[in-house]
Amino acid sequence: MFDYLKGILVDKSFPYCTVEVNGVGYRLLTNLRTLNSIGELNSEVKIYAKLIHKEDSMFLCGFLNKQDRIIYDILTSVSGI
Repeated sequence: MFDYLKGILVDKSFPYCTVEVNGVGYRLLTNLRTLNSIGELNSEVKIYAKLIHKEDSMFLCGFLNKQDRIIYDILTSVSGI
């Protein structure tokens, strides 16, 4: 559904970051490596996203690049994980 978000980084509070895109703040679940590498507050960022929809919740995961998202997809496709 989402490929990436490009906007202003307005918050970095592990394990989340918030990116404002055209007046809408998107909260993304991410890891510490991504938070440390994404950039400074109030700078423009591009973060790749994955919408996770479970029975009782929906959330966005954020990744630095497409390769990280592909690895995540492969790992989560394994049965039992």
